[in-house]
Amino acid sequence: MAWAIGLALAVLCLWAVGHPLLRKRSGGLSAYTDPISELAQQRQAIYQEARTLHNDYVLGDVLLADYQKRLQEYRLQAARLLYRQERLQELDQRLEAEIQSRRSAGGPNLEAQRCHECGSSTTDSMKQCSSCGALLSGAAKDG
Repeated sequence: MAWAIGLALAVLCLWAVGHPLLRKRSGGLSAYTDPISELAQQRQAIYQEARTLHNDYVLGDVLLADYQKRLQEYRLQAARLLYRQERLQELDQRLEAEIQSRRSAGGPNLEAQRCHECGSSTTDSMKQCSSCGALLSGAAKDG
């Protein structure tokens, strides 16, 4: 009897430790959704609702006043989503243009250099080696 309780406790402990490790993780980069695509999907869902409303109206399930009111609401929702989607696309294009201009303009020389003491990678902007702390040759000229 004692061995059965011990076995049950061991299985329970293994499950408690292993379950979080084996469970499929949510989040991270794979869970990222593009906001522009998300807005487009929401707008398509509204269009589908409008089509369903139209079909219900044609079948006589919805009165004309209700049909017109709800259709107008769907149109406004879709227009708002389209406006937001266009603003995000414009922002995305401006950001991409800014990135391109900064890349083409260049910047500080970030090409890899080597520390004369330990051989670690450094940059021109560094005054000391991050690995061994040696004063780098560019810093001796400045200082």
